Amino acid sequence: MSKNKNQQHYEDELRAMLSSPMTRIFLWRFIVEDCKVFTTDFALNASAYTLLAKQEIGKLLLADLKAIDPDMVFQAEKEYNAMIASTKTQFSQEEGE
Repeated sequence: MSKNKNQQHYEDELRAMLSSPMTRIFLWRFIVEDCKVFTTDFALNASAYTLLAKQEIGKLLLADLKAIDPDMVFQAEKEYNAMIASTKTQFSQEEGE
């Protein structure tokens, strides 16, 4: 089955986004921090529905990115983790001054 123009455009855009380190970090941050895809413990109240909706968006994006280039998704995670570690180190050094 061939892809329609919209699907192809979407995949091309995601592929272009994965080619940039800054955008990869942004995408991973969005998936992890904003969509909280890997959060499993949360209160079961009305706000849970909001979190579940955010997670669904993040999971869809993550699945699409993995379908296009799983290696770049792994690279995005590594770059994000390196950025977080660097920020923590920098913050710790600034506190020590």
